[in-house]
Amino acid sequence: MRTHFHVPVFLEEIGPFKTTRFAVQQALAMHRKQPLSDHLEIETYTWDVLPAELKTGDIVDYVSRELEFVMKELQS
Repeated sequence: MRTHFHVPVFLEEIGPFKTTRFAVQQALAMHRKQPLSDHLEIETYTWDVLPAELKTGDIVDYVSRELEFVMKELQS
């Protein structure tokens, strides 16, 4: 079964659920070879709905981790 939830791109799994991080990595690899857009965005509106154990306690840390993950993938 597949469902659609916005979760941090740097997470590979959330409890018993797997994320689609692999698809994000594939899309970023394509973008690295031939840019699909002039910009990419990080969505933060899902922060409040994350389970407490997944929150870092700081939205700045969360956004930083998102950006670090994406930049690392783009530089791979």
